[in-house]
Amino acid sequence: MKWDEYYKQFSKARRSPRPMEVIEQFIPMALEAMSSISAEDTEWLIKGLRDSRKKWFVQLLCARSDTLLMIFLCLWFGQQFTKMTQVTTVIL
Repeated sequence: MKWDEYYKQFSKARRSPRPMEVIEQFIPMALEAMSSISAEDTEWLIKGLRDSRKKWFVQLLCARSDTLLMIFLCLWFGQQFTKMTQVTTVIL
């Protein structure tokens, strides 16, 4: 999967003397990959947010991409809406 490879490059870059220079070499490719993001990609990224190490990689992608940030906001609001609907149904 492409995200595993991008994460490996990110992890390796963080250990280099100039991490941002190395990250800037591959991050454009990762951002380009998000132009055709699939459900599987989204699942990997969500799981990445829950992982204590991968979350920094996903955070960097969110900071650089309006698309990814919007996907996560929509998912979060969707979950909140679902919870509110369930509570409302129980109350009614």
